[in-house]
Amino acid sequence: THDGTVVSRPRWSPDGTTISFSRLNASGIWDIWEVPALGGTPQRLMLSAKDADWSPNGHFLAYENLATESVWISDTSGQNARQVTHSEPSRGRDTEPRFSPSGRQLAYVSRPGGPYGELSVVNLESGKIRLLTHDAALALSPAWSPDGEYIYFASSRGGTMNIWKIAAGGGTPEQITAGQGDDAQLDVSRDGKRIVFSTFRENIHIVQLDLSAKPGEQQSERSLTGDPARNQLQPAYSPDGKRVAYFSNRK
Repeated sequence: THDGTVVSRPRWSPDGTTISFSRLNASGIWDIWEVPALGGTPQRLMLSAKDADWSPNGHFLAYENLATESVWISDTSGQNARQVTHSEPSRGRDTEPRFSPSGRQLAYVSRPGGPYGELSVVNLESGKIRLLTHDAALALSPAWSPDGEYIYFASSRGGTMNIWKIAAGGGTPEQITAGQGDDAQLDVSRDGKRIVFSTFRENIHIVQLDLSAKPGEQQSERSLTGDPARNQLQPAYSPDGKRVAYFSNRK
């Protein structure tokens, strides 16, 4: 794509010929589009929808319907849509659906609002939903292992956003990546031997600059904070100049 609009969440069709993606329209709402993988003219499939995923047989798309804030499934032309999850106001929105390798289940994230999200799986035949996580930590970006035994996902449960995995039937999550940056937006290779993900690693801290240097002298800088596990933002001097108030967030 090369039209200057904001796009995200590319997903390959199973045969590798088409890529679906989310595109922000002029009203600031996401729509689902597709484009040939070798280039061509993009076509819009669905209005007010995002985060599409292809079924393994290439016949269906799962996505978040922004009007209902729940997960729906349609055919690949966007027709014959049906609702899969029924989000309630107290539960927030259901998003990021991902088909299991068998095509019989969907993993997705329930976001009640704020920095929280739980990982769930819905059986497409029975409609039964099972909650895989329930500890009020942020969960994002679910991705199935090729054998369908595990679901990889990004989570802040360790204090930092890293990649974790959990058995598809439930259990104790296992940490895969470590570090102080944020690891998210992942995908698993078809042979199950590799994971690709985005990693955001930054550290913002507060520095004081000495303005009393004489002409020709270099102004000296001194770090006032330095915790690499936190970012420090928006400093403000106290009236007497002896203290600095600032905002700090645990990454």
